[in-house]
Amino acid sequence: MFHFGFSYIGLIWLLMLFVPNIIWTKNKPSGYEESEKKENKVLLIFERVGQVLVTVLVLIFSDFNIDLRHRSVSSLIILGISFLLMVFYELYWIRYFKSERTMKDFYSSFLGVPVAGATLPVLAFFVLGLYGSNSLLMLAVTILGIGHIGIHIQHRNEAVGKKKRVLPIRILKVVGAVIGCAFVLTSTTYFGIKNVKFVKAFVGAPNPVFEDCYVDLNGQEQYIRVMGRNVDNPVIILLHGGPGGPDGMMDYSYMDYLLDDYTYITWDQRGCGRTYYKNKNLDANGETATVEQLLEDIDALADYACDRFGKEKVTVLGHSWGTVLAVRYSLLHPEKIEKTICIGQVTNFVQAEEEGYKHARSEALKAGDDVTALDAAFEAFQADPGFTLTELRSLTAPYNTPDVPERAFIHGAFSPYLGIDDMRWMFIDNSSPEKIYEHNRALNEYFFLGEVANDIRIYGTDFEVPFYFISGEQDYTCATSYARKYYEDITAPDKAFYEIKGCGHTPQADKPEEVANIIAPF
Repeated sequence: MFHFGFSYIGLIWLLMLFVPNIIWTKNKPSGYEESEKKENKVLLIFERVGQVLVTVLVLIFSDFNIDLRHRSVSSLIILGISFLLMVFYELYWIRYFKSERTMKDFYSSFLGVPVAGATLPVLAFFVLGLYGSNSLLMLAVTILGIGHIGIHIQHRNEAVGKKKRVLPIRILKVVGAVIGCAFVLTSTTYFGIKNVKFVKAFVGAPNPVFEDCYVDLNGQEQYIRVMGRNVDNPVIILLHGGPGGPDGMMDYSYMDYLLDDYTYITWDQRGCGRTYYKNKNLDANGETATVEQLLEDIDALADYACDRFGKEKVTVLGHSWGTVLAVRYSLLHPEKIEKTICIGQVTNFVQAEEEGYKHARSEALKAGDDVTALDAAFEAFQADPGFTLTELRSLTAPYNTPDVPERAFIHGAFSPYLGIDDMRWMFIDNSSPEKIYEHNRALNEYFFLGEVANDIRIYGTDFEVPFYFISGEQDYTCATSYARKYYEDITAPDKAFYEIKGCGHTPQADKPEEVANIIAPF
């Protein structure tokens, strides 16, 4: 978003818009000049301002271009919808030029779209703004639409009369108009917030980098986002939780405070998120997503980062499930790591869940609540710590709520970097515990049923790299008490443990500036 550069897509759309209009100037319907004299002056101002803004904006941002390396299939579908609307616009003109060219012909609906000659291009350019995540274009198109569509509705009503429609149709039109206006307002505001956050992060940067792309990691094109205000800064690779829980869209919440300190790389791990959709035809069930393969992918990503930015080592930051990968990779390849940072450290998965259950049960009893269902869920979890985890956590969550509200979802929802594939992964393909488990079966079995479920110490406790831990004081997902015990057991050239007061499992989202201030001096 907001990448300045020539847009050939914008030029194509403008040509599709202007060419038939130029031809039309020699083929106006009789009586049109009389209607022009009666145009509403306010609407005319909106139209002229909108025309200038749209023409300029659609040409100066390269975000509207096709880029298969950076774009997902889902986003390209949005571009396809915009193009289809422009094709309908051309077909509308073909029909008009082949007609008797009366005002009735000019203003007759096309494919059910009223005043199609005005409405179709406005819709096409608005959708193009969605594709480019560009609120400036969306706002400019809205201004244009108010004036342009408004004027032509006025012309149509004067020339051919306003049809008297039955009540249900009138109601449907009003409801449709309300929904349409709400969509325009909501989407423009949403992308406006995203754009403002993006601009604030990079204004005045000396040597910035911002790139969404797919890189080849061991035979799969995998999604990463690279961000920083100076490419000479150290590189930090973020390992998300889950398994299969990409959270790159919300990492800006604390990493924005560190843009002057690091160039950071978020990564959708193999078998999930944007990486999954990119490779769905090759690995539909995520069968290649094993922990050993992910460790090899991290190694390839570290090599990519070092080669690209001229570094010898990278910093690794893991959250939740990502701490398992961070620990294991740090033990395997200390020669490639500057330091390791773990937030919400996984230690003994089963025992940590038991601590969360005990705390929730104690709080429930204090409140005088029935704990029968809670006890049954914990017994089921002990017998099979897989699918049953979701049920157990749904019952413990009301009693394990941290003092500081968890804000990860809010940061993600209003992220400058949230995309369609992110939403697909969260709300469609992971809409049930069964889907979550099946999409990353090998990783989930390793995490919930395998050796790491017992104790992460089995991989070793002697580290050759500095090791730092950050935990929420009230983290009952990966119990802070267990994380601290693990910290006490390890050896490292330098180590420290930071506890964020009042926070739960996502202190980096809930107190982002405090967490960033801890990370910056490392």
